Amino acid sequence: MNEPKISVVIPVYNRKTYIQDCVNSVLNQTFQDFDIVIRDDGSKDGSAELVEEVYAKEISAGKIKLFRNGENRGEYRTVRQLLESDATGKYIHILHSDDVFLPYALQHVYEIAEKTNADVVHSIGNLNGPADRTLNPDSLKPRIHDARPVKQIVVMPDDPKFRFAEWAIKGTFCDIQYNLFSKKFIRENELMFDPSNFGLNLFLLFWLMKAKVFVKTPALYYVRRESPNSITNRPTDSLKHVNGYVSAMMRFSRMLDDLLPRIKFFSDNPDLKRFVKFKFMTEFEFHEITRRQFYKDGVSPELWEAVESAFRKYLGDENAFYPAILFTWMQSVQFGRDPYQIMLQQALKSLEDSAPPPQRYELAA
Repeated sequence: MNEPKISVVIPVYNRKTYIQDCVNSVLNQTFQDFDIVIRDDGSKDGSAELVEEVYAKEISAGKIKLFRNGENRGEYRTVRQLLESDATGKYIHILHSDDVFLPYALQHVYEIAEKTNADVVHSIGNLNGPADRTLNPDSLKPRIHDARPVKQIVVMPDDPKFRFAEWAIKGTFCDIQYNLFSKKFIRENELMFDPSNFGLNLFLLFWLMKAKVFVKTPALYYVRRESPNSITNRPTDSLKHVNGYVSAMMRFSRMLDDLLPRIKFFSDNPDLKRFVKFKFMTEFEFHEITRRQFYKDGVSPELWEAVESAFRKYLGDENAFYPAILFTWMQSVQFGRDPYQIMLQQALKSLEDSAPPPQRYELAA
């Protein structure tokens, strides 16, 4: 089979209920010069086996390629391998395994890419569909993500100040699945970075700054479905998550010090590095900590230890306390909690619990 014009890459983890709808939406495209590249990330529900059974003919013909991770590696690492090595098409489009394309999706983005010689074709939003697999067009609700939406197909200015503003004000949305990428552009610019919660937003910043031809389209062709156990909807109250986030934040800050100077715009404007780091930290602070309400009931000793131990790992025992206090205070006040009073009560209770029982003394007559 010759190199396809488009590789549609699909990371899969426990999506047996949805994967057929997803794959069929690609097979039923008006544009047919594509292959589907699926990488199963250690599913436990038989997702990969279902693909093998239902699409045996397409797999044999090379229309569908199925790879498997030996163990669950996480979505970002799986996407990274799909983009960096698995996909063979001239262009690459990611599709989440619980989502679907409208029939004209690939035709639309391919024609734009070919006409403009685009590095990236970006849709300004998506359609939201129900999780119950009913895809009646009347049930689909448009959602515009970009702060700078367009009403017609537009080749965006190739100016670093404009591109930086696109990222800074969320003029272009960060999620990777609303874009068609040139495979050559992806691989020549080494755009996939640290497999942490910061990865996709950093990916957006770098492709915005490096793409010579970046095109926006107002067409909404991607249908996102709110499956109950998606990563976005998966709750967590694990203190391990808090510790892991703070550790990732420290590691990522150091990583940015190395990566940002690789882009001339940041080398010429070093003061902007402070803003970049601030934006990353505050956005993911909200997403990973505040939104999950770890501090809504105050600061338990276990929560404090989870935070301080992460700072100790990177700053040492003697330097960890102050940033841990600032982090704790910032989170607590958002829920109307006074961390001083909370920790005071904990200290007094600790004294009560550890104090010896009162002794009775009798004065001699």
